[in-house]
Amino acid sequence: MTAPPRLAGEGERGSGTVLAAGLTAVAATIAVAVSAIGAVDAARARAQAAADGAALAAALAEAGLRQTAPCQEAAALAARMDARLLECETNSGHARVRVSVPALAAAGVWEVSAHAHAGPG
Repeated sequence: MTAPPRLAGEGERGSGTVLAAGLTAVAATIAVAVSAIGAVDAARARAQAAADGAALAAALAEAGLRQTAPCQEAAALAARMDARLLECETNSGHARVRVSVPALAAAGVWEVSAHAHAGPG
């Protein structure tokens, strides 16, 4: 007795499901990566804005235009911008600061930092 003839592609039953699952996993991985890149880029912009403002606040305080200490002014402004002052150095009306902000994404949380300088000339 001979076996009944097989239809073309009969041994590949279910392979479409495996392919769809694989493509879904790849798409999800790409989505997480794009989300992380976007979150870090947005955090970088926030960090730079906070650093610029904190450096300017410190320089104004260093020049005597504020009543508080320069680095205290920088820390207060950074905190108002949801940033954390990491470094602050003032000298002769100039200020250099470094701040960090969190970057939240589906892949996790990162700290993004930026630095800035402000002062005359």
